[in-house]
Amino acid sequence: MSAFSMPLRAGTATVADDLRENMSSEPVVVNEDWMAPIIVDKRRSHTDNARSGEAPMPDVRFTRKVVINRCFGGFGLSRDAAFELARRKGWTLREEDGYILVGEGHDQVDDLIARDDPDLIDVVETMGKAASGISADLRVVEVVLNVDIQNTDGLEKVHVWGQTP
Repeated sequence: MSAFSMPLRAGTATVADDLRENMSSEPVVVNEDWMAPIIVDKRRSHTDNARSGEAPMPDVRFTRKVVINRCFGGFGLSRDAAFELARRKGWTLREEDGYILVGEGHDQVDDLIARDDPDLIDVVETMGKAASGISADLRVVEVVLNVDIQNTDGLEKVHVWGQTP
């Protein structure tokens, strides 16, 4: 699943079907486990926004927390953060030649975890600076993903754009 994959609700065949079900004149409430709830008021059309000089309102808007490194040196978890994350995930870690490796392979925790993983986010938020490895400054930021469905004579195209703080 990619960083911005959207799980489908039961009974929908595709993301387009899932989004189409939400197309109505009522506000759409987006509330999935991995998304912050945001209400998108679709009663105001893109044409209304264009006339008023405002930017068009997206059809759907998601927010997502992700962990990023805010200094030169690279993304890296501290030893304590790696072991806490492994405990939450049920992974077995071993230390070899100064590296913390997962299981019997050669993968490090940093390489196996998605930046939007809820456990990673919680570890970084809970531990603060102690979660950052050597030459890393890990922070949790919130990314806004906008999805706009444009219709031209019935043919729909999906446009996606994001915003960061």
